[in-house]
Amino acid sequence: MAAPPPPYGEKGNYPPPPGAGQPAYPPPPAGYPDQPQYPPQGQPPVAVVVQNIHYDRYPVQVTCPNCRQLVQSRVDYEVGTGTWLIGCFICICAFCIDACKDAVHICPSCAHVLGRKNLI
Repeated sequence: MAAPPPPYGEKGNYPPPPGAGQPAYPPPPAGYPDQPQYPPQGQPPVAVVVQNIHYDRYPVQVTCPNCRQLVQSRVDYEVGTGTWLIGCFICICAFCIDACKDAVHICPSCAHVLGRKNLI
Protein backbone atom coordinates (compact mmCIF):
# COMPACT_ATOMS: atom_id res chain seq x y z
CA MET A 1 0.00 0.00 0.00
CA ALA A 2 1.17 3.58 -0.71
CA ALA A 3 2.39 5.94 1.97
CA PRO A 4 -0.16 8.36 3.43
CA PRO A 5 -0.12 11.91 2.07
CA PRO A 6 1.98 14.44 3.99
CA PRO A 7 0.29 16.85 6.39
CA TYR A 8 -0.95 20.18 5.03
CA GLY A 9 2.04 22.29 6.10
CA GLU A 10 4.67 20.18 4.29
CA LYS A 11 5.69 20.56 0.68
CA GLY A 12 6.34 17.42 -1.23
CA ASN A 13 7.77 16.49 -4.59
CA TYR A 14 4.57 15.81 -6.47
CA PRO A 15 4.06 15.38 -10.22
CA PRO A 16 2.25 18.26 -11.97
CA PRO A 17 -1.48 17.87 -12.47
CA PRO A 18 -2.67 16.65 -15.85
CA GLY A 19 -2.66 19.40 -18.48
CA ALA A 20 -0.32 21.69 -16.51
CA GLY A 21 2.01 23.73 -18.70
CA GLN A 22 -0.23 23.32 -21.73
CA PRO A 23 -2.41 26.07 -23.24
CA ALA A 24 -6.03 26.17 -22.06
CA TYR A 25 -7.33 25.57 -25.60
CA PRO A 26 -5.74 23.67 -28.45
CA PRO A 27 -4.49 25.77 -31.37
CA PRO A 28 -6.95 26.23 -34.27
CA PRO A 29 -6.57 23.93 -37.27
CA ALA A 30 -4.37 25.08 -40.13
CA GLY A 31 -6.05 27.52 -42.53
CA TYR A 32 -8.02 29.45 -39.87
CA PRO A 33 -7.38 33.22 -39.83
CA ASP A 34 -5.75 34.77 -36.77
CA GLN A 35 -8.08 36.11 -34.11
CA PRO A 36 -8.96 39.79 -34.73
CA GLN A 37 -7.48 42.40 -32.41
CA TYR A 38 -9.93 44.90 -30.91
CA PRO A 39 -9.47 47.73 -31.76
CA PRO A 40 -7.68 46.74 -35.00
CA GLN A 41 -3.95 47.45 -34.96
CA GLY A 42 -2.95 50.71 -36.66
CA GLN A 43 -6.47 52.18 -36.68
CA PRO A 44 -7.81 54.65 -34.12
CA PRO A 45 -11.04 53.68 -32.36
CA VAL A 46 -14.21 55.05 -33.94
CA ALA A 47 -15.76 57.94 -32.03
CA VAL A 48 -19.50 58.57 -32.17
CA VAL A 49 -20.38 62.26 -31.94
CA VAL A 50 -23.83 63.18 -30.71
CA GLN A 51 -24.97 66.64 -31.76
CA ASN A 52 -27.57 68.54 -29.79
CA ILE A 53 -29.06 70.64 -32.57
CA HIS A 54 -31.95 73.04 -32.08
CA TYR A 55 -34.00 72.95 -35.27
CA ASP A 56 -35.87 76.19 -35.84
CA ARG A 57 -37.44 77.87 -38.86
CA TYR A 58 -34.03 78.71 -40.38
CA PRO A 59 -31.39 76.43 -41.96
CA VAL A 60 -28.69 75.05 -39.63
CA GLN A 61 -25.24 73.63 -40.29
CA VAL A 62 -25.13 70.00 -39.22
CA THR A 63 -23.38 66.70 -39.97
CA CYS A 64 -25.87 64.40 -41.66
CA PRO A 65 -26.15 61.06 -39.80
CA ASN A 66 -26.96 59.30 -43.08
CA CYS A 67 -24.21 60.49 -45.48
CA ARG A 68 -21.76 61.87 -42.83
CA GLN A 69 -21.26 65.17 -44.68
CA LEU A 70 -21.23 68.62 -43.11
CA VAL A 71 -24.17 70.38 -44.77
CA GLN A 72 -26.49 73.33 -44.32
CA SER A 73 -29.99 71.92 -44.00
CA ARG A 74 -32.70 72.71 -46.52
CA VAL A 75 -35.95 73.81 -44.86
CA ASP A 76 -39.24 72.65 -46.37
CA TYR A 77 -42.59 73.69 -44.94
CA GLU A 78 -45.43 71.20 -44.44
CA VAL A 79 -49.01 71.61 -43.34
CA GLY A 80 -49.32 70.34 -39.77
CA THR A 81 -51.72 70.38 -36.84
CA GLY A 82 -51.04 74.05 -36.10
CA THR A 83 -51.83 74.99 -39.69
CA TRP A 84 -55.17 73.19 -39.51
CA LEU A 85 -56.09 74.83 -36.22
CA ILE A 86 -55.23 78.32 -37.47
CA GLY A 87 -56.89 77.68 -40.85
CA CYS A 88 -60.13 76.32 -39.41
CA PHE A 89 -60.63 78.80 -36.56
CA ILE A 90 -58.90 82.02 -37.64
CA CYS A 91 -58.05 82.40 -41.32
CA ILE A 92 -57.93 80.09 -44.32
CA CYS A 93 -54.80 81.99 -45.49
CA ALA A 94 -52.78 79.96 -42.96
CA PHE A 95 -52.37 77.26 -45.63
CA CYS A 96 -50.47 79.75 -47.83
CA ILE A 97 -48.17 81.24 -45.15
CA ASP A 98 -44.92 79.39 -44.31
CA ALA A 99 -44.87 80.83 -40.78
CA CYS A 100 -48.06 78.84 -40.05
CA LYS A 101 -46.57 75.52 -41.19
CA ASP A 102 -44.15 72.98 -39.71
CA ALA A 103 -40.46 73.40 -40.72
CA VAL A 104 -38.79 70.18 -41.88
CA HIS A 105 -34.98 70.15 -42.15
CA ILE A 106 -33.64 67.97 -44.98
CA CYS A 107 -30.07 67.08 -46.02
CA PRO A 108 -29.40 68.56 -49.48
CA SER A 109 -26.98 65.73 -50.34
CA CYS A 110 -29.04 62.62 -49.62
CA ALA A 111 -32.55 64.00 -48.86
CA HIS A 112 -32.54 62.46 -45.35
CA VAL A 113 -34.88 64.17 -42.86
CA LEU A 114 -32.62 65.68 -40.19
CA GLY A 115 -35.25 67.13 -37.88
CA ARG A 116 -38.36 69.21 -37.67
CA LYS A 117 -39.85 72.20 -35.86
CA ASN A 118 -43.57 71.80 -35.30
CA LEU A 119 -45.70 74.92 -35.01
CA ILE A 120 -47.63 73.41 -32.10
